[in-house]
Amino acid sequence: MLLQSSLEKDLELVLLDSTQRSVPPPGVTRRALDASRRIVEFIVKLFLHRPDTVLIFCGSGPSLAEKSLMSFMARMLRRPVLLFPRGGGILRRYRERAALSFWVRVALKIPTKVLCQGESWQRLMVHGVGRLQGDAPIVRNWSATPKHLSIAYNSSETGPVRLLFVGWLKREKGVFDLVNALATREADYPVVTRLVGDGDARRELTKLIEKLGLGGEVVLAGWKSAEELLDEYAWADVFVLPSWVEGLPNSMIEAMASGLPVVVTPVGNVPDVIQNGENGLIAEARNPRALAAAIDSLVDNPQQRARLSCAARQTARSLFGLEAAARALIDLVNQVSRPSTR
Repeated sequence: MLLQSSLEKDLELVLLDSTQRSVPPPGVTRRALDASRRIVEFIVKLFLHRPDTVLIFCGSGPSLAEKSLMSFMARMLRRPVLLFPRGGGILRRYRERAALSFWVRVALKIPTKVLCQGESWQRLMVHGVGRLQGDAPIVRNWSATPKHLSIAYNSSETGPVRLLFVGWLKREKGVFDLVNALATREADYPVVTRLVGDGDARRELTKLIEKLGLGGEVVLAGWKSAEELLDEYAWADVFVLPSWVEGLPNSMIEAMASGLPVVVTPVGNVPDVIQNGENGLIAEARNPRALAAAIDSLVDNPQQRARLSCAARQTARSLFGLEAAARALIDLVNQVSRPSTR
């Protein structure tokens, strides 16, 4: 997506694709081979192109280990490195496991700067890792594309209210909490729910849906392409993401940009964006009853849905546009770059 912005026009880019090759992810052996291939390719590109700056995106776990090694190699060649961690796994592991938090601190001290998705990440960098605030700048997510922003919000006035979840079907995403919340709702007004995504909890989730008698109300829709997701956002009245762990979820930003009122949990950088009752609703994580109450407050109140729809879209437009993020990255690259010795 960044290649469609001024980033590609203003900077000479040398690309190395490290995106996951399939959904669900391949096995451990395949992933290890892919990581080894990428590291070799990275070394070749470092020596061949002598970049002025290295920009690296990473996730948690093996991704952080791989990208930290790349960061170290680039720093050994005296190249500035901008590392951009994504997702909430690093935040969770840092807080929950002392041994892992040591290695996370080591890894996150290697780059020249660590780019943060929000204030929660920045606080971790400053107070946990010990970086200067200037070396942990905030660069907002850029998921609010023109296509999302152009979707008209047409909330259902007759028939069931349409709920949408987008993400991995696994316990940490709160999908079981969502299904249990649907079973414990107190409002009489009907809802239908689409769970877009897949994962290792699909079979267990299917059994729970059948056990609770929700087979006619909950649809497991599987993964969708980017274009198909636009149709899902256009279909929905309310977006629900009751995760236990997050960084700053793309799907939440996409939903807000599409004009959907959102029901989310206060994890990761989410509370830095969502003010409860102002531009979305926040329900306690791992609490199906609290989630059900938040959902019902929107189901029973179309005026509330319309108000939060407008506020959500405005938040997404002002904070998470593609060009704003591209300009921030360009400024950071220019800030840390120096002429290379070629």
